[in-house]
Amino acid sequence: MTLREWRYAAGLTQQQLARRAQVSRSSLSAIENGHRAPSAGFAGKICRALSREFGCAIHTWHVFPQRFNRVLVTVRRPLDHKKAAALRLQAKDLDF
Repeated sequence: MTLREWRYAAGLTQQQLARRAQVSRSSLSAIENGHRAPSAGFAGKICRALSREFGCAIHTWHVFPQRFNRVLVTVRRPLDHKKAAALRLQAKDLDF
């Protein structure tokens, strides 16, 4: 899944995700569109924001597989049913 697909699955706009991750919307847009590669710090902020939305650990290699190659999801607390369903639908593309 791409960053955009993760953001859509979380039901967030670029502006909402950027605010929650404390990054600029223009940086988020540039990375979503492939104009810029994410730094480790940027990737970490995005993944922490997405983890809060889904209620589980979403790591940099989930959102940025072209840069960080590894797959692992650790559930920390029960997911909201709606978000869990969206995550399950999207997770099949990750080859868990």
